[in-house]
Amino acid sequence: MLNWTRRHDFISLACQAIDDPDITVVSFDIFDTLLTRPVLEPSDLFYLIEKQVKSKGLLDDFVIVRKTAEKDARQQMRKDDPLCEEPSLDQIYDCLQVNTGISKVVSEAIKDIEIETEAQCLQCRWAMKDVYAHARAKNKRIVAVSDSYFSKDFLIKITTEAGFVEFEHFFVSSEYKRTKSSKNLYPLMLEDLGVSPQQILHIGDNLKSDFNNARKAGMKALRIPSAAYLFFTQSVKITPWLMEKTSMSPDYRAMLGMVINNRFDGLQQKKWQANSAFNNDAELFGYLVAGPLLYMGQLGESLLRKESPTNQSEQPDISQSFSRENNPQTNIKIQRGAKSCLRDMQTLFPTKLDLDPQLLYTFMGYAISHGTRKERKIVKEFVASNSLTDHLDEAFSSYFLLYRWCELTVLQPFVNANQYLRLIYAAPIFFEQNEHPMLKPFKMFRAILNRLHLR
Repeated sequence: MLNWTRRHDFISLACQAIDDPDITVVSFDIFDTLLTRPVLEPSDLFYLIEKQVKSKGLLDDFVIVRKTAEKDARQQMRKDDPLCEEPSLDQIYDCLQVNTGISKVVSEAIKDIEIETEAQCLQCRWAMKDVYAHARAKNKRIVAVSDSYFSKDFLIKITTEAGFVEFEHFFVSSEYKRTKSSKNLYPLMLEDLGVSPQQILHIGDNLKSDFNNARKAGMKALRIPSAAYLFFTQSVKITPWLMEKTSMSPDYRAMLGMVINNRFDGLQQKKWQANSAFNNDAELFGYLVAGPLLYMGQLGESLLRKESPTNQSEQPDISQSFSRENNPQTNIKIQRGAKSCLRDMQTLFPTKLDLDPQLLYTFMGYAISHGTRKERKIVKEFVASNSLTDHLDEAFSSYFLLYRWCELTVLQPFVNANQYLRLIYAAPIFFEQNEHPMLKPFKMFRAILNRLHLR
């Protein structure tokens, strides 16, 4: 079986398939093939939409109401016409309006929010740009095929904005009322294109809809799994906080979807080192941990404010959040990763995410107890930065300081005495104000150090 985590294998296989002289048409799936969302499941996006809908006082419990409306729309559609297989977004919102009793004006406003959020969150899957460009270079006819309740006009807009600008035709299930999932959309596509099945190569991520059903229709097919599928099945399984999907909040699942699509797409991933928590890569650590932590703190708020500074000199200096005593090169890499994360969050999420820091701290605890020696050093230097914790009063919750800090210092307290002292000093305000009995030994040790002037 092909190792999908090696990008050059994927590119080579896709180009070889396109180069086949019998292939005159290349058909691309859209969602999770050409475009990605920063979520683990498409319905996770509803939670981001709900925030905006609630903030504008339009509707409560949008997620539940929206899912129910789609289910009802499908049932009503089949009742009206048993051959119909996909409702449109308009039909879904007609049911939502009936189910909730809201006015048409409010229903349309909520639908506009969903469309705008979807458009903002969708981004190009960069590894697919080469495949698309190769098909164009070979003068193949290029079409798009999608099972979606969105309109053809919307799909044309989002693919064009992502740089996929030349499609001869869009075959969208909401307009043809047939789906790839049932394989009934493929015959209509063949009829409209006027070609035999053997002349079409279809490329998509879904095993059933894009691969098996395309082949059953007589076409040649190539499956390119989604970034999330690659990560959770064949890619790197790094830490508990990345793997326990059921314990994650919707906002955290959104951030993880962003991380996977931007940093762990198996089509463009570097070789992963054995027994590694973050591949010995300080920049990746900055993207995974430093960026989200800054995002939760006041500095992240200023970096992500909607009103961008008019000149570069007004931009907040993220470098002030990192201890100057640490390795300068390591700090530069962590800062670069953190900046990239903050930039992606600003681009992808229309409302600020409420992230649970517990999972981030679990990652750091895992890295320092299971990672490589280099990774342990990176994490210890990071958490020992006084200047960073000054910006993270909210993020550094009692949970972390009571549990993770104790774990980090007790696990291997005297392996490196200097690092141990720095860990003890990393959160002075908390140690002074918190009266929890677990912290008494640390307070006593801090007091002794202060008397000896060893800080």
